[in-house]
Parts: sequence; structure tokens; C-alpha cells
Amino acid sequence: LYYKPVGEEAKNFHLSNAAQRLLIGGNGSSKSETQLVDLVIEMTGIVPLSLKNIYPRDRLRPPIAARLVVKSLTNTWEMTIKPKLMYDHWTGLKDKVRGHFGWIPKHLLIKGKWEESWSEKYRILTLTNGSTLQVMSHDQDLTDFAGPSLHRIAVDEGPKSALWRENLMRLREGGSISIAMTPPDDESASWDAAWVYEIYDSGLAGPNKVPDIDSFTLFTENNPYIDQEKIEIVSRGFTEAQREVRMHGRFMHLSGRVYPAYSDRSKYWCFQCNKNTLVLDGKLCSTCKSANIVLYSHFIEPFEKAFT
Repeated sequence: LYYKPVGEEAKNFHLSNAAQRLLIGGNGSSKSETQLVDLVIEMTGIVPLSLKNIYPRDRLRPPIAARLVVKSLTNTWEMTIKPKLMYDHWTGLKDKVRGHFGWIPKHLLIKGKWEESWSEKYRILTLTNGSTLQVMSHDQDLTDFAGPSLHRIAVDEGPKSALWRENLMRLREGGSISIAMTPPDDESASWDAAWVYEIYDSGLAGPNKVPDIDSFTLFTENNPYIDQEKIEIVSRGFTEAQREVRMHGRFMHLSGRVYPAYSDRSKYWCFQCNKNTLVLDGKLCSTCKSANIVLYSHFIEPFEKAFT
């Protein structure tokens, strides 16, 4: 009930009715959390107070058959995502001020216990309202993803294009699929994610937008639930290109070699450091603490040509 989106982009992701939704962001930008909560809303039919009266009612139709595809069952699912669903597990700072307990309410678990609702053998979570969640991983054989149709599919991090297509074919009429990912920051691997960018680009607002695809971008520094100064310390050794990937979800295969500072998204430039920067509290450069910064973008929305 008390979940709050990290910003307007995250909120708009929840409000979208598109069949394909792409949530691209930096590490720690809350992209995976946002997608996970969205999945839980559809499974439980419970809308957080922050989205009350604006969440699309036609997406509330439990019980549903859902699927979550993660990078690894041992590391991603067991260590990161599963605890985020268990009502008695805390995810966040130790002071329990910033964070949350698991998203699945106790009363929706069989006998109120995770162990009764979760089948380790089949990797399926069954709720008391009849909704099911099948958990799979990127490294499974492509044939494993065939089977019955599904209402909702969520993919964590970028898979191979064939896996995405196979899951698309599993959607029932009115179903939807989403992906939450940070593009790779290794140049050799960046082209493997180029196919994601093609879909992502087609979902951005503009004259070439595809109607049933919506794309959203989350920045790490816009997440109010993480320590921004620690993020700055961790990212200090990154190259400018790596920083853009890790903080803003930028696709590295698009890095401009002639004009590397080019950006079609709003970014901050620090005149003191003479480079792109993260900004603390929207006022100071996170590196030199200078206020001599400016928000810029090289992209101009198309406009009607004026003739005289």
C-alpha cells in the first residue's frame, strides 16, 4: 500500500497500457524494483495508495498467469529478487527508514507461509487468489519458454533477442511484457544489446513512435532511496562512457566517436570539470561541488516549418 514510485518516469511505467514496455536505467535507479512492483500489482490486484484512482483498471484482473525471467536462479533470484517478495524480509537501509518489507502480502500466501505457496521443484509461486508466477532464467533452453499462454511477463536484464521473441509469443490477448535493464558497459558486449535499443527507440515519444510500445528511462541519481554520495565515490573511476551506462542506462554502441559529448537526453555539464557530471540535490556538481553547471540536450523536438 505504501509503495511510492521513484519519479515521474517510474509512475508513467505503471500507468502504461502498452503491450511492450521497456524500462532502461542505471544501476540502483530502481528499474528492477519498479518492474517487480508492477508485476505484483497485477498478480494481487492491490494498488498502492500512490497510484490509487490513476492505475489502469483494465490491468487489474487477478487471477493471472505470470512469468518472471531473471539472469540467474542462484544469484539474481535467490539472493536479490526472492527476498523482495517475502513479507518478513527487509530490503533497504538498516535503520528501516528507507526500504521495504516483501511485496507479497501474508494473506495472499497459502496458510500465510512462503514455503506453502512456493514450489522449488517447479519454481512456481501460487497465491490464494489463484495467480501464479513462474520463475525462469536467461540460460534455460529456448524450448523451455514454450507452453501455455500468459497474461504478464517481466524480464530482468537484457536477454538474447530470440528469448524475447519466444516470450512475446506466449502472451494472451491483452497481455503485456516488460523488460528492466542496464545496458552492458563493455564495448564488445554492447552490440549484443543493440536489438533492445531498436525496440526502446521505437517506444520513445516522437513522430516515429510505435503505438503499442512505451519506453522509460530512470537515472541513478534520481533515486531518493539510495546514498548519492556513495554512488559518486563508487563511480569515480569509471570512464565517461561507462558512467553514462551505469548511471543513466545509455547504450554504449551509440557512443559518438566524432562528438563524444553528444546526448539526445537531458544531462548536466560542469564547466569547472569541463565534462558531464552527476548533480547533488539538483544544484552542485558531485565531483567538484561547483554550482557552475547547466542542463543540456542536443535533441530538438520536430517542429512545423514556417514559410513566409
